Amino acid sequence: MVNPQGRTLTFITTDQCGARCAHCLMESGPERESTLTYESMRRRMDDIASGGDVQLVVFTGGECTRLGDDLLESIAYASANGLLTRVVTNVEWAVDEVSAVSMIRDLREAGLREINFSYDDFHRVWVPEANLLNAWRAAKGVGFGSVVVALASGPRSRVTVEWLRRSLGHDLPLAYDETHRRLPLPEPSADGTRYLISNSRLIRVGRGRGLRQGYMTPEPVIGGALFQRCPPENAEPVITSEGNVAACCGIYPNGNEVLDLGPDGRPSAAQRTILAAIRQLGPGYLLGLLNQAGVQVRHRNSYVSICEVCEDVTRNPTAVAYLAENLPRIEQDLLAASALASAAPEAES
Repeated sequence: MVNPQGRTLTFITTDQCGARCAHCLMESGPERESTLTYESMRRRMDDIASGGDVQLVVFTGGECTRLGDDLLESIAYASANGLLTRVVTNVEWAVDEVSAVSMIRDLREAGLREINFSYDDFHRVWVPEANLLNAWRAAKGVGFGSVVVALASGPRSRVTVEWLRRSLGHDLPLAYDETHRRLPLPEPSADGTRYLISNSRLIRVGRGRGLRQGYMTPEPVIGGALFQRCPPENAEPVITSEGNVAACCGIYPNGNEVLDLGPDGRPSAAQRTILAAIRQLGPGYLLGLLNQAGVQVRHRNSYVSICEVCEDVTRNPTAVAYLAENLPRIEQDLLAASALASAAPEAES
């Protein structure tokens, strides 16, 4: 799993998926239809990645393999232009050994460098365990830089790190520690591939807003979601299945008044200021402003992720309208925070 020094360009290739998982960030499902084409992704790569600071292109969804040749051609184009590529898939295609080998071969021949298999309690409802095993076996020893099982779990989960290790017959290392800090990448295996589990917590965004509190692992009170800024990697460029530019891939962006930047990717003055506040002060700061003003925001009793805070704020039209009307206050607080940050090194010296 690459931890690139350059930027990452993410394509939400489609919102169509054979699964309709209860925790899906993108609210994907069989009934959804928005899909990107090879030509649209090629143009975006030319526009965004041509400057040389993009190192990795991620193809996700929905289920990106449903694009067929459009996906393979996009991977090949990115690879031919010196970009690393990653696919995130639910392995619905790995119904037997022959199908799994065929898909893996096509992806590798197109130049795919990394593959992530999403599997957890909610995927397991729709995709049999056998599919994961077929895909895992087919992906071993064929030249990927990394093969990752992406697991989202909580206190009630049955598909856990231990479950995956037993099922796959491999004592796989983890991407994150118990506080969800990124661990150093493991050394490649003898075949040159890194195999690991990307272990994340369940969060209640997208369709997952309806999950009960008991499914979540609570955040610590100190340094919790209300006090955190959005990490820099969440500000990488994202292209939605509608062809728009989005400011985030952790929250369903289509139609979001803050996160959906439209087809040209140019934020309005309000979007620019609110996004700066999310990234520099944190979405909890915005929620605090709204609470102080008595603006009703449908928010949870507690938060386990800043993404939950951000979604509550940015999906609420009344909240966004209030913030847009009070940009001078937000800009003043941003300037104050910047001044404090600049003064901090001097104070330490």
